[in-house]
Amino acid sequence: MTVISGVLDSINGLMSRVMPPRRAAAVAGPRDAELRYSIAALHFERGQLDEAAGQLVASLTTDPGQPEAHYLLGRVREEQGDFVAAEKEYRRAIRLDAGRLMYHLRLGAMLENRGNAAGALKEYYAAVNACPEDAEARFRLGASLDGFGRLDDAIAEYREALRLEPGLKDAAVCLQAAVRRRRALRK
Repeated sequence: MTVISGVLDSINGLMSRVMPPRRAAAVAGPRDAELRYSIAALHFERGQLDEAAGQLVASLTTDPGQPEAHYLLGRVREEQGDFVAAEKEYRRAIRLDAGRLMYHLRLGAMLENRGNAAGALKEYYAAVNACPEDAEARFRLGASLDGFGRLDDAIAEYREALRLEPGLKDAAVCLQAAVRRRRALRK
């Protein structure tokens, strides 16, 4: 048993003995919500998704205004295969903190993986608007545009990603491929 595992097990045992989850939500304050979020994050890191979800639901019952808790619950739901619930939680996180790059990137990636290319494109645009100097956001936007056949726009985004992070190999490979396809189309 690692130190973190022992601490986590001790905290979980103490919280369940001191106060059942439903009663805890009724009387808990912001610090309890933060503690539950921290415990949930540890559970998530250990792959204990059901336990993480339980702590996050309790945390959000106490304080629903935590974008990071909604985001993590979205990650949990996505890992559990409940993509509708995951999208709902990601959107709640974005509604509470629209400027967080990772919220848009994660939602965009999930939508893309689920075949919703238009939804992914929208999130990648939002990611670039939230953080225009992020190379990964620029690369993902470029790849999404590339998928829609918008080669000129994709090439511009790949170039911007490489300007921001010259060692980004995926962007370099995609840029070369997009330039070759554009040349072939113009012949």
